[in-house]
Amino acid sequence: MERMDVSSSLCNTKNQKFSNERDVGEGENRIDNLADAIVQHILSFFPTKDAAKTSILSNRWKYLWLSVPDLDFHDGAYHFTDAEEPPHKRKLFMDFVERVLLLREPSTITNFSLACNVLSDSSRITTWISAAVKHKVQLHLNMFNLLELPSFVSFSNLKILTLIRIVFPDDHSAQKLFKVCSILEELYLIFCSWENVKAVCISSPKIQKLYIQEKDTSYYGCQFAVFGTSLKYFSYMGDFVHDCHIQDSSSIVEAHLQGYNGDRKIGYRALKLLRRLSNAKSLKLDDNAVELSFMFWYSGTYDWTLDPVPGCFLTHLKTIEISMFNGSEIEILAVKILLKSATVLEKMVVSFNPWEFEDADGLKKQQEIQEQILSFPRGSSSCLIAISCPPKKKKTIEFCYPF
Repeated sequence: MERMDVSSSLCNTKNQKFSNERDVGEGENRIDNLADAIVQHILSFFPTKDAAKTSILSNRWKYLWLSVPDLDFHDGAYHFTDAEEPPHKRKLFMDFVERVLLLREPSTITNFSLACNVLSDSSRITTWISAAVKHKVQLHLNMFNLLELPSFVSFSNLKILTLIRIVFPDDHSAQKLFKVCSILEELYLIFCSWENVKAVCISSPKIQKLYIQEKDTSYYGCQFAVFGTSLKYFSYMGDFVHDCHIQDSSSIVEAHLQGYNGDRKIGYRALKLLRRLSNAKSLKLDDNAVELSFMFWYSGTYDWTLDPVPGCFLTHLKTIEISMFNGSEIEILAVKILLKSATVLEKMVVSFNPWEFEDADGLKKQQEIQEQILSFPRGSSSCLIAISCPPKKKKTIEFCYPF
């Protein structure tokens, strides 16, 4: 009897092993049976360096990665200065990029992302960029250092442009870059340095989305002038240290303002920018943006009013979202005024800062503030108020751009 049980057990084990091997084999066949277009789409989510590694899988995969429309190069050096990288590592990266570009037909590239230190290789890097932008690609540059683009590099075919940590050497270089982007639809400026620039004019007639994220800086003086009759989305994250003027904001539907810190002078800049967003239907503010914007209005009394009331508050502002709400006096008063002044408002979302309401006293304070907000009079009878305290997340530096 025991023999039969042992024999049966061994037989079941073999059958299970065979079944697992068959399942694995079928899985491999399923991958091999995928159409080239599907495999290329999957590989497009990989950095180009990793996509190239799939060439060893089989003869069929040997050249598939070379047809992926997205090229994503990152040297792996997360330096914020021009510190030297290991020479051998640098050479491997530079040679790899050049080999890939030589093997690729430029017309098949739709998305070109490059993140690396410039160091002494400015001429080679600008050659890569020039080759990529000859066609209508999405261009994402994360340079970490100063990169001065020569006159032969033209961005006239670009529809989407992302610049991260680009250092502009002077006004002419910045103006030259944005002037030629005649069909640009989306522009992302993230942690760029404007210390050598007095004024920037962004005037692409087709631009629909503009995203600006500033690094913490004590430098003041650069003026942004935005001319965009097609602009629908505008987002600013920073200290409002630069003066941003939107010439024609009638097309803007959604706006997002997030401040870091500032004084009354900075508050005036934030207020001016808020006023220019007079046609937005959706307005997202964080606690600092609320404080900065209303700091200049605040008279020091509880019965202060908003005068003049921005036009969008009376005609088409449907949603207001306030994040990282700390419950300071000026923040609470700002919420009161917003509720009273926005006569067509449909929804206000207030998200408390979880870091400020951790203990029992904090939770009690949060409850009191919530009851106070819900008791405020509303200019719109149909306005709903949603209040939440999201869970704490690890504080990290993030790029909040959608791609």
